[in-house]
Amino acid sequence: MTVSGVELESPADRAGLREGDVIREINRKLVRSVEDYERLVRGLSPKQRAFLLIIRGKAMVFLSIKPE
Repeated sequence: MTVSGVELESPADRAGLREGDVIREINRKLVRSVEDYERLVRGLSPKQRAFLLIIRGKAMVFLSIKPE
């Protein structure tokens, strides 16, 4: 799933997520579609960190997003 925008000063922004990044995994679970992304995000507890594997250009990057 390609990130279409990141809200300024959001947890995702503070973690370094950028517009154009491609989210491949959330907490080691494959993201193949927007539906997968939404299901996985809904399954997070309010204080649970999300560990993302993203593709940025030719690089693979891991990010840890801490909820507010």
